[in-house]
Amino acid sequence: MNKLYFQQATSKTGMQLRRLVAGFCLLAMPVEQLSGIELYKYRNADGNFEVSNAVPSSLVSKGYTVVNAQGQVLRVIAPQMTAAELEEKAAQDKLDAEKLALIKWEDELMLRYSSPADVEYARDQKSKAIDAMIESTLLNIDRLKVHKQQLEHQAANMERAAQPLSPQLLRNLDIVEEQIQGRLEEVAARKAEQVDTLEEFERIIVKIRELYGLPEPESADVSVNMDLSTTDH
Repeated sequence: MNKLYFQQATSKTGMQLRRLVAGFCLLAMPVEQLSGIELYKYRNADGNFEVSNAVPSSLVSKGYTVVNAQGQVLRVIAPQMTAAELEEKAAQDKLDAEKLALIKWEDELMLRYSSPADVEYARDQKSKAIDAMIESTLLNIDRLKVHKQQLEHQAANMERAAQPLSPQLLRNLDIVEEQIQGRLEEVAARKAEQVDTLEEFERIIVKIRELYGLPEPESADVSVNMDLSTTDH
């Protein structure tokens, strides 16, 4: 018991002596040197504040404050966060980023559109542009199909004449078929893009009404007959 008490007392006495020596050293230094000194203020194992020229490695994760010789705070090192705190911070950062993105989007919409009519005009122009691209691709498909029929007619004539089909002819048939399939995929992609575009513009119209405080339009009670038949290529 006495030996343990002596060790604790010696340890505390040594610490106090080190602080006194450090204090005398600071007092003995010129003011110019003192201004560049950095000290570390932290809570020790007993929960009390200490100021030293180094932070014990076991206490670094708990955070500390860097001060100069006059006690002015230079910077603060936050405590190391736990896994739960890191997860909570990540979730909060995500929410903040989403709020910021929404604000930015709303600001951009108000700069671009002054009314729902502006949005509807932009929607119609975009839809017409997509329609034009689809129509151009369909015309290209028609030309490719004509070319394919010509190649098939040429192959049929060779077969009727008991002539072997040339590898180049067969290759040309494969190339044309690949091109037709590629254009058909382009048409499908454009139609999907058009659907997504119309849905996005409808969302923008709703948001513009909200931002400008405009009422929802009254739904017209009119029956509309739509011809949904289409001609596939």
